[in-house]
Amino acid sequence: MKLARLYQRAKGRPQGDKIICLDLAYHGNTMGALSATGLAKHKELFGPLVPGFVHIQAPDRFEGPFGYGDPEAGAKYAAALEEAIRREGPETVAAFLAEPILGVGGIIVPPDDYWRHVRAVCDKYGILWLADEVMTGFGRTGAMWAVDHYGVQPDVICTAKGLTSGYLPLGAVIASDRVIEAIAEAGLPFTHGFTYAGHPVACAVALANIEIFERERLAARSAALGDRILAGLEARQNPYVGDLRGKGLMIGIELVRGAGSKERIPGFGFGVEAACFQEGVIIGVAPYRETLMITPPLVLTEAEADRLVDVLDRAIRQVGRAS
Repeated sequence: MKLARLYQRAKGRPQGDKIICLDLAYHGNTMGALSATGLAKHKELFGPLVPGFVHIQAPDRFEGPFGYGDPEAGAKYAAALEEAIRREGPETVAAFLAEPILGVGGIIVPPDDYWRHVRAVCDKYGILWLADEVMTGFGRTGAMWAVDHYGVQPDVICTAKGLTSGYLPLGAVIASDRVIEAIAEAGLPFTHGFTYAGHPVACAVALANIEIFERERLAARSAALGDRILAGLEARQNPYVGDLRGKGLMIGIELVRGAGSKERIPGFGFGVEAACFQEGVIIGVAPYRETLMITPPLVLTEAEADRLVDVLDRAIRQVGRAS
């Protein structure tokens, strides 16, 4: 976000400081990241938050107004971004910050053409697109970066987690040439730093991790195992599954009261999580909606993937019948 604001100043737009985000986005817990986060319940006790953030509707085809049956859903959700830019004033907007596939908000997989439309809108108004790939990067979705699925390139990528496979803390911001060159040509300093920036041990772990990641083709493995899990769950025809979606080993399962329903049962997700844990299977739950988050390790075996499907299906039925 600091790079985006500095870029706008380099381009002669000193008022360009607003950051547009999605209403189901999760970007972190420090005050700036919390302000970018869209989940209202997650931040309601910590105000006042940092000013300069604007939130628009996420491309949620399950609960949003434009569903799977709408071939123009991607364009319609992207239109919300253009509307916000025009409403706020293009000269006041620095960037659009978003997860390519939303995580904590409920594993929201946008329409295939959504990011292509977003890229066009950002280019039209001189706005940067910042991709939060902290959760989705390094093979989680079956590609190196989640944006690779959509054939477009963001201006900046923020990443962590998979960068070291969690063995040591490390995050990174990756900026395109045009961002860096614009700032350099304007002669503006990037006044920034962290106490542990460039930590040599953490960086060594990241390099070793990336070497293993590439050697063992873990992105391709994630794609294949994700397809296997999705196919296995689809074949079960579980009546309490209202929607099943995902890419690679990042899968979301919407829990509902019964077949054909969108009615939620409060606590359903956490009940399934507990039932799975009792059988030695760890899953997650989107904390603000009844959506299961299935994000197993990329080194999952086929046998473990099949067991995951068995336990999940059984747990969902068990909790659903008791609710």
